[in-house]
Amino acid sequence: FRVVNGGQHHALQFRIDGFPLTVVAADSQPVEAYTVDEIVLHVGERFDVEVSVFNDVQEGERFWIRADTLESRSQGFQHGIRAIMRVSDPKSVHPRGEDVPDPTRSIVTPVSTNTKTLNCHALSSGCVPITSLSPLSIKHAVDEDNVESEIHTVDTHFQLAPQYGHFVSIDSSAMTQNELPPAAMISRTFRPDQSTHPNTMALRVARSSPVIIVWRTSLLMDVPIHLHGHSVEILDVAHPVLSQDCNTQSCS
Repeated sequence: FRVVNGGQHHALQFRIDGFPLTVVAADSQPVEAYTVDEIVLHVGERFDVEVSVFNDVQEGERFWIRADTLESRSQGFQHGIRAIMRVSDPKSVHPRGEDVPDPTRSIVTPVSTNTKTLNCHALSSGCVPITSLSPLSIKHAVDEDNVESEIHTVDTHFQLAPQYGHFVSIDSSAMTQNELPPAAMISRTFRPDQSTHPNTMALRVARSSPVIIVWRTSLLMDVPIHLHGHSVEILDVAHPVLSQDCNTQSCS
């Protein structure tokens, strides 16, 4: 499975009932196989996992695939999405769109204290930090010492009402609002040509080229930055002086 959090707000806790998840890649970076019970996916993150179906599992058995927000289950919150994994013989033919009955286990995720969870930040014994994964060495496509890096800028800005919205500029272009109402990438109705705003901006770079991106934001909040399938090296960080560079709405 390749598991992706294509949402815009919430981290998701992903698991498949009764099946360990063996992580083999994080954001397309191959890692040494690491087995856990569930994985926390923050916005934009993806993991490749292997799932082994045991010999004692019968054809037709069904299991919940669960993705829950990190809200407190003990306080009664239960927000998330569900899918069903059905075990089938490779020779079996199932009509597309066939209705699959729910698994026998409750759709409500039970509270468990004996779970090994990857990519969480709690102090519990079952919490495994992402740094526990060991990257496998890979051969880079270019020798960075002999290739000049491209330099690009990405600026983000938030505007209060009445022009409420988030804006983006690439390489000093005009600030552009490129958001539509949220559409989950895993939704059956998601279509790239219909669910992506026509003004979505693209940063085009040469294949196999090292790139330096200067990321800047005027927002007063932390902004997560993520490049799907790529590792990044932080070269420099600059912080505004709140008393000099910021007002109640934004920073210069």
